[in-house]
Amino acid sequence: MIIRPNLNKTVPRGGRGSIFALSFAFLAATTGASFAQDEQAPAEETQTLDQIEVESTQPAPAPRPASAPVPAPAPAPAPVVVPAPEPVVISDDIPTSNVITETELELYNPADYRTLFRRTPSVTIDGGRNPIGSKISVYNLNEELLNVSVDGAQQGSINHHRRSTMIEPELLKQVDVVAGAGTALDGFGTLGGAVKFETKNAFDLLSCGLEDYYVPSGKAPLYEGKAPILNDKMPILAQKRFGGYIKGTGFANGDGAKGSGAVYGLINDNWSYLIAGGYEDRDDVEDGNGNIIPDSAYSTEHFLTKISGRSDDGAHQFDLSYEYLGDETFGPYRLNVDPAWFPTGHPAGAVAIGPSDQHTSQRQTVVMNYDFNPEYNDAVNIETNVFWNSVEWDFDGPFARPAGWAAHTEHETVGLDIRNTSSFGEFADLTYGFAYQDRRAFVEYIGTPGARDEYEDVFGFYTQAKLPLNDWWDFTAGARWDHYDFTDVSGQNIESDAVSPNAALTFYPIEDLGFTYGYYESYRGVGIREAYLPSIPAPGTDGETSRTHKVSYNYDNGAFFSRGAFFQQEIENYLYPTAGASFFDIENQGYEFEVGVRKGGFQALVGVFHSEARTPGYLYPDDFGLVNAGRRWVADASYHFENIGVTVGWTTEIREAEREVPSPGPFFPYVNGKDDYTVNSLYMAWNVPNCEGLSATLNVDNIFDEFYNDHSIYGGAYASPGREIRLGLNYRF
Repeated sequence: MIIRPNLNKTVPRGGRGSIFALSFAFLAATTGASFAQDEQAPAEETQTLDQIEVESTQPAPAPRPASAPVPAPAPAPAPVVVPAPEPVVISDDIPTSNVITETELELYNPADYRTLFRRTPSVTIDGGRNPIGSKISVYNLNEELLNVSVDGAQQGSINHHRRSTMIEPELLKQVDVVAGAGTALDGFGTLGGAVKFETKNAFDLLSCGLEDYYVPSGKAPLYEGKAPILNDKMPILAQKRFGGYIKGTGFANGDGAKGSGAVYGLINDNWSYLIAGGYEDRDDVEDGNGNIIPDSAYSTEHFLTKISGRSDDGAHQFDLSYEYLGDETFGPYRLNVDPAWFPTGHPAGAVAIGPSDQHTSQRQTVVMNYDFNPEYNDAVNIETNVFWNSVEWDFDGPFARPAGWAAHTEHETVGLDIRNTSSFGEFADLTYGFAYQDRRAFVEYIGTPGARDEYEDVFGFYTQAKLPLNDWWDFTAGARWDHYDFTDVSGQNIESDAVSPNAALTFYPIEDLGFTYGYYESYRGVGIREAYLPSIPAPGTDGETSRTHKVSYNYDNGAFFSRGAFFQQEIENYLYPTAGASFFDIENQGYEFEVGVRKGGFQALVGVFHSEARTPGYLYPDDFGLVNAGRRWVADASYHFENIGVTVGWTTEIREAEREVPSPGPFFPYVNGKDDYTVNSLYMAWNVPNCEGLSATLNVDNIFDEFYNDHSIYGGAYASPGREIRLGLNYRF
């Protein structure tokens, strides 16, 4: 059993104006309570353990978590109690997701998407000259087919040749990847899956770095002399009311630097604040042959502020955040395409790609999350998410462009998701909710006055149930009904809706081992696909339906772990992103496996992934929405030297050759296949002894300076970076 701090049990999504008012009215009527502690709650017997106040209770038995009582508040005048991130047992129920924890994020020190998902075999990055051209692919299906969210705020697509989701890895607390069509709880339009990013708050940073725990034989060991986890809502004793960090990173390939910092603290015993920001500037990088990759320089900036509240009894949790990310680079219109391979730059293919122009983009996100989970009412566990998200892209610069080029593009979404989970003891858990989003995309073209606007309203009702049948079998099932109302740039209105069911059966032959067969459907109605190239669908066009069959297993006894899956996906009536017309069906099948060990300070894993995503009848396999890549192997091993506070690790990625069928042209050039390659990387982390709060990280990516073309790059023709060295220093106070 693995117990991890929970970051939001689910990542809800989801209105403007009256929607906000209705949500707050609903909450007020349902909870009828403030953040004060429930005076009717009976007192609990507690004991003190190494500065931590915990209850006299036993941990939940594997493999299924049990509800746990809530401890009494810390007595005055004791030090301030900071509520801990709520731990959650990673269950064997439906192993459809892959979680990157806060511990892994701090150890691997990812600089971008590519390094963030390096150890996740089923996730590849459709990269380009720099991270601004990078896009996420799950099971070789691009992010245009995924539901990507940040703190529950679903991200919109700007352009298929650049990233639409802007992330600062330094501020992440957890990443949850759902591969394949998800359950009813995973949100709108999860045709290829979902990627859920969650950012940190001050309670996370004041909780003394609480990380992963393994609880063998019902015992809860201390972690570095700090908090054991014994129940769901145990507070962690704060060491101070105020803290912060200053962090600097230097880059040896693509000379540059990154600086960041944060301050955070308690406003009072129940409220906290976080203010964080940073700036990064990089020069052009070299490939493995020592040649400069043109237009690979870039700069980014980020800012996050968050107010968080927790009641003494843990029943109320509240977060309100504002996040800004901006980036800038020079390059041709197609940031993820080598001009030498694809020398056309105009959308109509009429002019040469020409010199580089300036790309400037930004994301702004406001999110409010509120949860109400009273201990003494199993029928109430409300989770509410309200957000506003805006992504903008400007393409301009010193060079003249012909009419038809976009000057400004924007995608804006306002959303609400409210759900409740009712627990019926050992019989069932039932989650039900409502979600709404109001989306707008517009683009302004050079030489064309005015903007071209698209509007989309989507709402849905959903439910998901978990029913333990007996000690060996679990059954889960759910469904959601989503309705889409879309107005295209010509003023045409199209409405579409459908029901998306799912069901899964899990068998536990022995403790810690579960086998699951699941069937999952997801529907995405006719609507906005990307802001840059708005579409005018034919009258009567229907939406897309994704169906995923998956057979999987998950085993984890703490010392040894393994998981795997065979899957088959079909996306019926695939709507081409820039045409709005049906473009055949997508067929995708493949597998992923992972096996690893943990013993003392040592851990290692080996994983493999392969899939073949195709659109029958269309000869070009690397087009919008799809990635054609060879079988991917990932191996990682690390050891923590506790006496000196050093962790050393090594990652190897092997990509087998892919021999794809070339396209006939003339618009797309021929692709003669993609060569195999092996990339090795070293990482180190050091907590400097006798200097509290000071740590250092060293990352050497592509340590042997391999020259290769990443298969996930559009067309496979762009050289990837050679050896890259990153040295970071971090001081926490």
